[in-house]
Amino acid sequence: MRVFVIDVDGEPLMPCTPVIARLLLDGGNAVVKRVMPFTITLTREPTTKHVDRLTLGIDAGSKTAGFAVADQQGNVYYASRVELRDDIKNKMDRRRKYRRARRSRKCRYRQPRFDNRRDSIKDGRVPPL
Repeated sequence: MRVFVIDVDGEPLMPCTPVIARLLLDGGNAVVKRVMPFTITLTREPTTKHVDRLTLGIDAGSKTAGFAVADQQGNVYYASRVELRDDIKNKMDRRRKYRRARRSRKCRYRQPRFDNRRDSIKDGRVPPL
């Protein structure tokens, strides 16, 4: 697990271990910026601004999606898995069923539509195509 670090200017630095983060917080050199994901902000300028190139990997599956951030040596800084929803089709079907039932209830005692139009009873009238 890693703790995300932000410097005084708001620029992101390389993540650190929880031990280093706890030492920085106890010494007054950092404050908690966010709890989830746990992020600290340095209160004074660091001696070096160490930043590496990181790679984001995404595995998009049908049931779950996986995310990982790693450096060139293969050290994993962040990994997570997201469960994708699979109940959307059933919810839309249920909603469509309720909507159709609601619309069919409205015209229960209505007269037939073809018989209650003034233009439909004229002689010699040709309906539109």
